[in-house]
Amino acid sequence: MKKPAAYHGIQGVRIALKATDGYAAPVEMEYARHLNLNKQLTVTDRYADNRKILAVPSDKGYDGEMATTAQDIDLEKSLGYLIEGDEGLMDVSVTYFPRLAIYYEVTLNYEDAPAETVKVWLLNAEVRKGNIANQTDEENLNLGDYVYPIMVYGDSVLNAEGEEWRDTKGNKKRCFLVYAFPGDPNYEGFEDQAPTAGVSA
Repeated sequence: MKKPAAYHGIQGVRIALKATDGYAAPVEMEYARHLNLNKQLTVTDRYADNRKILAVPSDKGYDGEMATTAQDIDLEKSLGYLIEGDEGLMDVSVTYFPRLAIYYEVTLNYEDAPAETVKVWLLNAEVRKGNIANQTDEENLNLGDYVYPIMVYGDSVLNAEGEEWRDTKGNKKRCFLVYAFPGDPNYEGFEDQAPTAGVSA
C-alpha cells in the first residue's frame, strides 16, 4: 500500500444503530465539521531488580468528539434524547446511550499519485449529548460548532463460524475501526452497511 503524504476533510457521515444481529440501515448525517478520536490506551509499568522490565498495555478503544454545524434534531430523536411533546420538542433526561456505528470518509493525498477517498466505519460507539452555547452576533456572525462527545468500544473480532477469533497466542481481539481503500473488494457500497469484524483465515 502506497504511503500517503497528507490526509484531510470529512464527508458522507452516516449513523447505523446497533440491532439484534449487527447494525440497522445507515442514516445520513449532514453538515459534519470534524471527528476527532483519542486512543484510550493505558500502560502499566512493571519493575523488578531495580529496573523496568515490562510495560503492560490496556486498550479501551477511543473517545473523542464529532461536530456538526448545528444541533442534529433527527439524530437526537433517534437516540431518545429528544421527544415530541404536546406543546413542542422536548429535551429529556438521558437514561442510556444507544450503541451504533459511525461512517465517514477522508481524503488521502500522495506525493506522486492521485488523491483517494478512504471509507471508515467506527464500530460499537456512543454519541452522547452535546453542550449548548449561544453567543450574540456582533459585526461578524459567530458561527459555532455543535459538538457531540463520542466513545468507541469496538466489536469482538469473529472467525468464519461467528465465534470469537484468537491469534496464534490465544488472544482475543476487538475491532474499533474498519477501513476500505479504492480497489478493495468491499469498497463499492461499503457505506451501505456497517461491517462485521470478521477474519476468515
